[in-house]
Amino acid sequence: MSLNDIRQKINEIDAALLPLFLDRLDCAREVAAYKKAHQLPVLNRDREEAILADMTDRAGRDQAAVRAFYEGLFAISRQLQEDLLDEDPSC
Repeated sequence: MSLNDIRQKINEIDAALLPLFLDRLDCAREVAAYKKAHQLPVLNRDREEAILADMTDRAGRDQAAVRAFYEGLFAISRQLQEDLLDEDPSC
């Protein structure tokens, strides 16, 4: 496989990931609205740790990379929720 072939495959994966990431952000918006309505905190450390444990267990040799990936997703989600709860009364 050539470098161009590998890069093309990466481009295809990125194109497939984007809609999933955007769907995840939409879910984070819904979570923010729920948390606001039920007066729950943005951070649920137990849930994040459980997901991290599950994903890293399933990641095989790439555990550190998978952990970093999910930690980044969680940080983005928390920031979005915090922004919505601080700025938008209707979420």
